[in-house]
Amino acid sequence: MENIFRSESYEKLYKLYNDIIGSKEDGLRPKSLDKYIAEIQVTYPLTTGEAWRYTENLFWEEIGRRYFEEREAK
Repeated sequence: MENIFRSESYEKLYKLYNDIIGSKEDGLRPKSLDKYIAEIQVTYPLTTGEAWRYTENLFWEEIGRRYFEEREAK
């Protein structure tokens, strides 16, 4: 399965990033990931917690991929 965040715009990823960071600072889970978690659970038999961790990992992988691709292009 391709990374579910690959097709998201930079603006969308930035909003997700702010929600993830803000939620962690507040001791909450980022609800903006819920639709992605549900998408993962359709494909993989994961519990909500497992799917949440997997989804967040996919998010950070996509952020890293874009960051380093931009750095290499400069």
